[in-house]
Amino acid sequence: MSIDKTGLILLVITSLGWSLSGVIIKTVEMDALPIAFYRSAIAGLFVGVWAVGRGPYSIEKSNLYTAAAYCGAVILLVVSTKATTAANAIILQYAAPAFVFVLAIPLLNERPARYDWLVLASTMVGVGCIFTQAGGAAFAGIAYGLASGVGFALLTVLLRRYQRSDPLQTISFNNLVVAVLLLPWVWDRLWLSPRDMLLMLVMGTVQLGGPYVLYAYALRRVVARDAALISLLEPLLNPVWVFWVVGEVPAASTYLGGAFIVGGLFMRFARR
Repeated sequence: MSIDKTGLILLVITSLGWSLSGVIIKTVEMDALPIAFYRSAIAGLFVGVWAVGRGPYSIEKSNLYTAAAYCGAVILLVVSTKATTAANAIILQYAAPAFVFVLAIPLLNERPARYDWLVLASTMVGVGCIFTQAGGAAFAGIAYGLASGVGFALLTVLLRRYQRSDPLQTISFNNLVVAVLLLPWVWDRLWLSPRDMLLMLVMGTVQLGGPYVLYAYALRRVVARDAALISLLEPLLNPVWVFWVVGEVPAASTYLGGAFIVGGLFMRFARR
């Protein structure tokens, strides 16, 4: 089967955009919740422009379920990145596929294949390696990262269960829900310096909103396996940008845990 080069290029650009989250969060002089607010508010409006003309968006219970899962996932990711190393946060987020296997049993009535259980075991070993450094204040950041991974897993399962909604409309709606939910908590911290405002604009468009638009178009041209494989560039590149710009060096246990988590996912998708 021939490979659609345009689709693969779009996926690489998507992963590059997503991988910038850690370095922007570490660089900007803001607390976690205002970052999450501005990131999602700008991304929601940006993607909403691309979703114009796709028909009316009816809000049902299913939309609220997916929005709630998305809120927990993205807010906890930002909080985790602020509280621990960017490598810990993003790698634990990528533990999500392993949790999808478990959540799919009660929510989708899907039984994981035998090889999926091996990936789950590899992921849990990786998570355990990262938690060996979770002493004192570091424990909260790592725990938030793991909770973010569970949130993304729940979001994935719910999106699969409720497939009727347009993906771009759903992305826009979910991000706007995040902004509305956080507004009362950040109301007194909305003023930004010109530098931070510029970084938030970049984060909402180049890092989050734009990549989601490209991802939606790329999925029309490539198979899901290729999309999953190329998206693994994000957890690999995210700590690299943070190291180059901020000088943050992950612990040795992060490298080991990441090898179990990302390596297990790579073997699974490559095998399929």
